[in-house]
Amino acid sequence: MTDYPTMEQLQEGGKVIKTAYSQIASLDLAKESLAYVQSAPTYQGKPKFPNACIVREGDCYNIAYEDIEYEPWNPTGKPKLDRTINIHCAAIGSRYDGITRFDGHTLRSADALHKNLDSSFKYIEGWGDGAYRVIWLSDELMAEASFCEGDISVYVADNLDAYAQIIRESMQCYTLNKEGGWVSIPESLKIAQSVIDQMPQDWRQRRLQNLDTDEVIARSFSADELWLAAEKFFEEKPGDYLRLDAGGSSTTFSKQTLERPGYRDTFNSFFS
Repeated sequence: MTDYPTMEQLQEGGKVIKTAYSQIASLDLAKESLAYVQSAPTYQGKPKFPNACIVREGDCYNIAYEDIEYEPWNPTGKPKLDRTINIHCAAIGSRYDGITRFDGHTLRSADALHKNLDSSFKYIEGWGDGAYRVIWLSDELMAEASFCEGDISVYVADNLDAYAQIIRESMQCYTLNKEGGWVSIPESLKIAQSVIDQMPQDWRQRRLQNLDTDEVIARSFSADELWLAAEKFFEEKPGDYLRLDAGGSSTTFSKQTLERPGYRDTFNSFFS
């Protein structure tokens, strides 16, 4: 352990030093962590963790790096977005159809990204997967920010059509998964909600006709459409239960309930 400096020793020259982890119990783990930090994506061609090295912390270890302030990167011209990109994104990942994706990585949780997002970004319930994937949208900035197991992406649209494309792609990628759940758009995101409500009827119908989940949102579907989808669902899974979420209220029922005399009127009342 004496072969490695302490934080105090590194700071003697007046350099600002930061640590990448909390205490690391063993030297082997510290070496693995150092290799991981050194392999992190570069920031505009420069190391994300400059001069990273192993340091001693009492009976444990940590990874220290020099806090070098690079010249700010302002790729979008929108200060509220560029701040997030400067902190979290190493480079442009791709450009297509008026959409630019900025990529980065964090060793911390989604909270590290969330605290550096503008307040106009709102969490989208139903597009996430616990702590592993979290997604936010901003109508004001026409942008989406996502965290997925440490990988960070910020999608920025040049115009409203491109922003609508970001939303449609996320709807098709993240919703109606086997774990159930559906997108819930905060009231402040009126553009996003409008885009979702206007998604082509044939796309929504394909989703209804190929249910692989026992839960589906009722938003934008008529009672007749949902009734037919429920009948088809129970033809294939007669012993299962189906939950329909009407956006604030929900109902869960079985095939026997669906076939009960008079239930159609009760069903219609949920979705009228």
